[in-house]
Amino acid sequence: MVFEHTPEYGSQWAAIRSMSEVFGTSPETLRIRVRRAEADSGIRRGSRRASGRV
Repeated sequence: MVFEHTPEYGSQWAAIRSMSEVFGTSPETLRIRVRRAEADSGIRRGSRRASGRV
Protein backbone atom coordinates (compact mmCIF):
# COMPACT_ATOMS: atom_id res chain seq x y z
CA MET A 1 0.00 0.00 0.00
CA VAL A 2 2.87 2.38 0.76
CA PHE A 3 4.38 1.68 -2.67
CA GLU A 4 1.15 2.58 -4.44
CA HIS A 5 0.59 5.81 -2.48
CA THR A 6 4.13 7.21 -2.38
CA PRO A 7 3.60 9.38 -5.50
CA GLU A 8 0.76 11.18 -3.69
CA TYR A 9 3.20 12.36 -0.99
CA GLY A 10 6.41 14.36 -1.15
CA SER A 11 8.51 11.35 -0.15
CA GLN A 12 8.28 7.73 0.83
CA TRP A 13 8.78 8.74 4.47
CA ALA A 14 5.73 11.04 4.27
CA ALA A 15 3.70 8.16 2.86
CA ILE A 16 4.97 5.84 5.61
CA ARG A 17 4.05 8.35 8.33
CA SER A 18 0.54 8.74 6.93
CA MET A 19 -0.03 5.02 6.33
CA SER A 20 1.24 4.12 9.81
CA GLU A 21 -1.72 5.99 11.26
CA VAL A 22 -4.07 4.00 9.03
CA PHE A 23 -2.46 0.71 10.11
CA GLY A 24 -2.24 1.72 13.77
CA THR A 25 1.52 1.15 14.03
CA SER A 26 4.56 3.36 14.51
CA PRO A 27 6.16 4.90 11.44
CA GLU A 28 9.46 3.17 12.27
CA THR A 29 7.83 -0.27 12.36
CA LEU A 30 6.19 0.33 9.00
CA ARG A 31 9.47 1.70 7.56
CA ILE A 32 11.28 -1.49 8.55
CA ARG A 33 8.54 -3.61 6.95
CA VAL A 34 8.70 -1.53 3.77
CA ARG A 35 12.50 -1.97 3.61
CA ARG A 36 12.11 -5.74 4.06
CA ALA A 37 9.50 -5.85 1.31
CA GLU A 38 11.82 -3.89 -0.98
CA ALA A 39 14.71 -6.28 -0.25
CA ASP A 40 12.50 -9.35 -0.70
CA SER A 41 11.24 -8.11 -4.07
CA GLY A 42 14.67 -7.02 -5.28
CA ILE A 43 13.87 -3.31 -5.32
CA ARG A 44 16.45 -2.59 -2.62
CA ARG A 45 19.74 -4.31 -1.93
CA GLY A 46 19.84 -6.05 1.40
CA SER A 47 19.33 -9.35 3.06
CA ARG A 48 16.28 -11.27 1.98
CA ARG A 49 14.35 -13.28 4.49
CA ALA A 50 14.10 -16.97 3.76
CA SER A 51 10.37 -17.15 4.49
CA GLY A 52 9.53 -14.28 2.16
CA ARG A 53 7.04 -12.98 4.71
CA VAL A 54 6.92 -9.33 5.55
